This record gives sequence, C-alpha cells and structure tokens, in this order.
Amino acid sequence: MILTEKEIQILNQIELVGQDYDALGSYMLYHKNIFESALDYIPIQYLPNHTFGFSFRVVNNKFFMQVAYSNRNRKFFKNDIITFGFKNGEELEFKLLVGSIKDFHGRYSSTIIIKPEQVKLFLLEDLEFIQIVSKRNELGYINSQIQDTLSYYSIGESFYHKTVKYLISDLLKEYLKDYPGNDYSNILEHNFSDH
Repeated sequence: MILTEKEIQILNQIELVGQDYDALGSYMLYHKNIFESALDYIPIQYLPNHTFGFSFRVVNNKFFMQVAYSNRNRKFFKNDIITFGFKNGEELEFKLLVGSIKDFHGRYSSTIIIKPEQVKLFLLEDLEFIQIVSKRNELGYINSQIQDTLSYYSIGESFYHKTVKYLISDLLKEYLKDYPGNDYSNILEHNFSDH
C-alpha cells in the first residue's frame, strides 16, 4: 500500500504509552496521538465536528475497550447499546453495564470488557459502521459509516482499516510481554498481512 504524506504523518505520531496511572501503581497501556495530536481514540464521525471514538487498553492485566464522545456534554448511560458492524456482515453488540466516567481529557467515556474472539474480529475484518442506541441520550440513535471520517482526515479506507489492526496488534504484543500465556495469546498467531 502506497501511503500519502498525510498518512505517513499520522502513523509517525502514534505513540504506545505504558504507565502507572494512580497512587497504587496500577498499570495502564494505551495509544495516543491517533489520527491527530492528543487523541487516544480511533475516531468515527457521526455529525459534523462530532465523533465517537473507541480504543483498546490494558488496565493491570485486563483487556478493555474504552469508548468516548468528542462532545464533552454528551454522556453514556447504563444499558446503552453500541453495535460495531463489519464488511463481512458480522456485528458485535455491547450493552453498557455502567454509565459515564471522565477520561484523562475530561470527556465522558465508558469501558467494555472485550473477549479475545471479539478482539480477533477487529483484527481480521474491516469495520464499516457503528450504531448507538440510547433511551436517555438526547440523540437517541446514532448511525455512522466510516466514509465521513475518511473525508474529514483526508485518508484512504484501506489506511483506516490497517491502522485499526496495527493499533490492536501493537498493543497485544506489548501486553503479552507483561502477561504471557493468557487467553489473548493465540490472537497474534494469525498473519494479518492480507487483511
């Protein structure tokens, strides 16, 4: 794949961060500077200048997905349903067990425990859309295709998909150095060069 100057710049600024994040020395592993400076979520635009973001993180030895809105006033609520749809027709549906928490940047976010087979789907397949259904959010329903995001960042679709896969595999490699032999170990045995 031939990268544009903008895409090379995006890749070069991504940073994997491992840190003790509280007074008890709890360990966190995550990426920052994803698609733009200081952004630590993979963005999907759902309204002009408004994005939903998702990221994969390790807290201690647990693997999570964290989701957030760019709009600092928009919250997640318990029982909100977030669906990730892939080009092969498969869907992953998550019902939030908790509402919003504040992330490092003061955005409302929520966390999801994600199973190894669900992580593998993000690695093997291309994300096509996200849907969010909420009985308490003022929007009620969000349906976003990735095309608006590609236009906003001036990037190609293949680059977007490969970046998602790179972020997950990079995180897993570092995670498995610290926590080898767990349920996520076999995910990286696959060759993703053709995806």
